[in-house]
Parts: sequence; structure tokens; C-alpha cells
Amino acid sequence: MSRRKGFLTFALIGIMAIQSIRIGPAVVRAEESMESYTGLKHQIIVEDIGDCVVTDAKYSHASVANAIYSEYTNDYYYSRLSDCEKALYDGLYIECQRLLLNNDSIAVYGNYGGDYYGLTSYVSYTGLSTEQVSRTAWIFQMANPQFYFFNGILHLSSPYDSPSNGMVALGVYDAFLDGNARATATAKIFNRATQFVSQINTKSSQYEKEKLAYELIINNTIYQYGAYDQSAYSVFVEGTSVCTGYALAFSMLCNAVGIQTISVTSDSHVWNYVNIGGAWYNVDSTWGDGQYDIYAYLNIGSQAMASEDYDGSHVTESLWNGLLPSISASDFDPNLIGYSVMYRLYNPNSGEHFYTADGNERNYLDAIGWNYEGESWTAPSYSAIPVYRLYNPVAGDHHYTINYAEVVNLTSLGWSFEGVGWYSSDSENTALYRLYNPNAVTGTHHYTENYGEAMYLQNIGWSFEGVGWYGK
Repeated sequence: MSRRKGFLTFALIGIMAIQSIRIGPAVVRAEESMESYTGLKHQIIVEDIGDCVVTDAKYSHASVANAIYSEYTNDYYYSRLSDCEKALYDGLYIECQRLLLNNDSIAVYGNYGGDYYGLTSYVSYTGLSTEQVSRTAWIFQMANPQFYFFNGILHLSSPYDSPSNGMVALGVYDAFLDGNARATATAKIFNRATQFVSQINTKSSQYEKEKLAYELIINNTIYQYGAYDQSAYSVFVEGTSVCTGYALAFSMLCNAVGIQTISVTSDSHVWNYVNIGGAWYNVDSTWGDGQYDIYAYLNIGSQAMASEDYDGSHVTESLWNGLLPSISASDFDPNLIGYSVMYRLYNPNSGEHFYTADGNERNYLDAIGWNYEGESWTAPSYSAIPVYRLYNPVAGDHHYTINYAEVVNLTSLGWSFEGVGWYSSDSENTALYRLYNPNAVTGTHHYTENYGEAMYLQNIGWSFEGVGWYGK
């Protein structure tokens, strides 16, 4: 039986060619593909020829990781960008965070299609083509649904003699230009999101949390076009949306409870990739809505999705090339638990021990000078207790913990959250002991299944912190 969405298909014919429209001090290039019933509206690029107001914010990814509401996103896409793209991303983040947290009003800039809008302050970039700037801004929008006020318009300004350097600003919906109105909207969206997150955190396993997030989006949203349907605001505040709102709101909830989730687009649709049980799967709450079995599009493998997707709605756009994870061929089965061998490596230069189930990662680190120390323990492919992995970009150190509050605290201090590294065994057969070296800068924590090693380290000055997690 097909899992295809059951409700009526609407087709809106977009503009297939690139056209230029002069509106005040700018030239608009409306690059719109056909918009299907799923409701994705593509980016509209405006080439500015007038004066620009430039932000004086200092770009720093540490300040991004420290930002309020950063738990609603993750660094998956960011970590795969070039240095120039990362610099632009950080600048956009800091400027949007400023608008999210203050009540400064924004002037009306112009209108497009009869809708008035304003602009963020301009953020400078260097070493990027117009295509790269547009791509980075689109990735930024998909990765940061907490910035609900985007309207999909991108303003570019670059000198004719140096097209790879310039400035960029993002369009803001008319309703959120007034600072007090925006503050009210911010309170509404995050109050609702917090209510949902509190419900989700009553569940014990990652799968149960993801499943409840999926249910909350579907059960509290009506598929319907609206003024803000390209924003998570439409889901959390209005209760109506299209695919873009569904996907962005779902990613907010999952990331907030520690489930690594990203949004991805085709030419006409938006859905999610979710890292669950140590592998990535398709999740499409839009297509699940309206089905007799709403779970028909929860954690779908690539083979099943390809067989269902006869119109190409889930064929990713080329802009995502080189950025996306590999999707599991088969659907996720929460009742099927496998096991993975965990490898242990040592960096003789920094003193850090590193742990991974990825054989390719092990081989790469071994090739660049790390010492491979063999197999350490066996971890289940899935359990109720994930072990989270974090990275300190300043010290070059990794940290592993089952305590999500510790994750939140470390990311607030500048650590990068890298998702679930592996899972702790429910059987608690093999204890992995955690120790801390108060004198080290990197390699500050050590984890071992060898109790004798743990006691030796304690005797020479390490602090014994108990059991970190369990292996099979």
C-alpha cells in the first residue's frame, strides 16, 4: 500500500526564467522553480545598488555556540562549510541573534509581490561567489529555524571590481519589523516549543522522543498555506503550515532534546534527515500528515523512499552536494538491536584518547599519526541511553557523556555538539569508567573498561568520576 500523501494536490506554476525587476535602490532576480503542493518557496535574490547599513558585530563561532536558543539547531552543516562560508554563516547568526533578543525596530525596505518587508543589517563576506553566498544563506536558513522572521529574500551588494567580496542581508517579514511585535512573537514561539520539549523529555529513549516530536507536529498542525508558512512560527503559533514549516519545527524539537536533525530540500519540497540509532533516516511529517498510518514516513530508508517518491519530491537539490550524510538503505526498526565494536586511539601530541565505531574514521586518524590501541568495548546500535559526543574547537579535545544537561552547559561554553557517538548498553554488563585529569589542557577526560587502568590513573592524580556508561 502506498505511503503517498492522501490530501488534494495543489500546483502553483512559478517563474522558470530569471527576470530582473527594479524596486527602488535594488534589482531583484526572482529565481523561482515550480512550486508544488508541498509549498517550498525558493530564495529570491536582490542585487543592491544603493547604500547599505552594515552590522558592527564581531564574528565568532564561539559566541554562536554560546547563544540563547542554540539548542534548537546543530553544527552539522556548519562543520562542512569552507572557512569563508563559515565566516559568513557566523556573521548572519550573530546579526539574527541580535534581532531575536532585542526589540529594535526595523524600517520597511520595500515590497515584493505586494508584501512589504525589511532587512537585517548587512554582513560582510569575502572570497565567495554570488552562488556560494546564496547557497550559504540558504543553508543557514534551513539550519536555524529558531530565526523565524526570515521571508526568503536575500540582498547582495558587491563592488563591480571585486565580485567575490561584498555584503549580504536577509529579508524580514513585515509583521516582525516592529521590535515589540517581534518580542511578542519570540515569546509565543518559544513558549510553545518549550511546552512540546517538556513533553518530549518525559520519554526515555531517543526513538520515543523522536516519535513524540513527530506526533506533536502532525497533531497540532493543519496543512494550509499562510503568510508565514516558510517559518516554524506558522506551526508553533498559528497551527497551520506547509512542508517548510513542518520540517523546520520538527528539527527544532528534535535538536532541543539531543537528536541530531537537519532539514533538506528538493526542487519542490522540504523534509528532514534524522540520526537515530547510529544511522540517518528520512523523516517527512508533511507526508505523514493525512495518512491513515501517520508513521508511514517516520525513519524511512533510502530504498523505501525511492520506491514511493515517483515525482522526485525527495531528490535533493544540487546545492546540498558534498554536505549530506548517507541515508540507511533500510527503514529503522526500533526492535532490532545490533552491536558495534568501539575503537580506541591515542594522539601522542595532545595526549587525547579518542573513541569511535567508524572504521573509516579509525583508519584516517591512524594514517595521520594517531596510535591505534585496538578494540575497547562493544556498544549496542541503539538503546534508551545515548552517549553524546562534543568537540572543543579551541583545545582540540573531545568529550563524551550521557548527561544532556552537561551537553547544554558545554555548548554554552563554546563546545561543538557532534550528536550521538554511540549508545550505552541497557544490560550494564561492562562498565566504562570516567576519569578527569585536573592538570591537562587536552585529553582532560579518559574513559576505560579496564578497572585496573582506572585505579592506576587515580593513584597518579586523576580524579575518578565513576561509571560514564556501559558496554555489552
